[in-house]
Amino acid sequence: MSIVKEKYSSNRVNLIYQMLCNEAEQAQPKEYDVRVDELKVVSRTNDPERFFQHEDFILPDTRYVTVCLYDGASRRCTRYVLLLKEEESKTKETLDGIEHTIGEKLQQERRQWQYELLQKENEDLKAKLVDAEEYQEQLQDTVRQMQGEKSSTTNKITETVLNFAGLYFSKNPQVLGGIPLLSDLVNPGNLPSQPQQSTGTASYSKQESGDVGNTKPTEQNTTTLRKTLILLFPEQYAEKVERIIQYLYANNELADQLLRILQQACPDEEEEDGTELAA
Repeated sequence: MSIVKEKYSSNRVNLIYQMLCNEAEQAQPKEYDVRVDELKVVSRTNDPERFFQHEDFILPDTRYVTVCLYDGASRRCTRYVLLLKEEESKTKETLDGIEHTIGEKLQQERRQWQYELLQKENEDLKAKLVDAEEYQEQLQDTVRQMQGEKSSTTNKITETVLNFAGLYFSKNPQVLGGIPLLSDLVNPGNLPSQPQQSTGTASYSKQESGDVGNTKPTEQNTTTLRKTLILLFPEQYAEKVERIIQYLYANNELADQLLRILQQACPDEEEEDGTELAA
């Protein structure tokens, strides 16, 4: 089956009719049928006079007329599709197709743009997460470092306060004039070998050479010393200073070594003192 599609015209219709008439005059009538759009208005026949009956069914909105010319008694035929609204139909289909294509392209571009935007946001969030994790680790390291420095600084402050206190008392014995125990500490050469008995005065017994480091002060002496130290030092340092004094009292030979250590720790104090003596 072959199809011939062309615009509807009187010339084409007349040529088809003339062909049918010629075949009938030759005693070889050709069978045909005619359809207007999807409606068959002339059934299959070999009578040429019925051909123009299809014109009665053509309306203003008719799109095409189809004429089928059969080969003998078979169903094979040549189909002529004569378009009444070819340009309008083609233009509409073209415009609809273009609009549909543009719409699909726009949707594809929009989806692609949204995908790329989400992908970029995902990458940015990943980068921010990595930076936040690194910053958290740095904060943790800083906190650990500050905790270590805090502990070390507290110990250094305690040692420095004790060193300055000992140096100050060694240079200013008059401050401790009313405290026999501390006065003896800064003047080790005047330490008595035996405790001196006096009313309201506390002292320690100098221990024998065979029991160095084992001197135990009496309860009264300890109470008096603690009260005195609390007045001179913060309460949290009083016990440490008390132990240092007890140990030095029982081991006088270490006083010079401790004094040298304090002088080395505070060279500025020594220089100022030497300047005042020279003046």
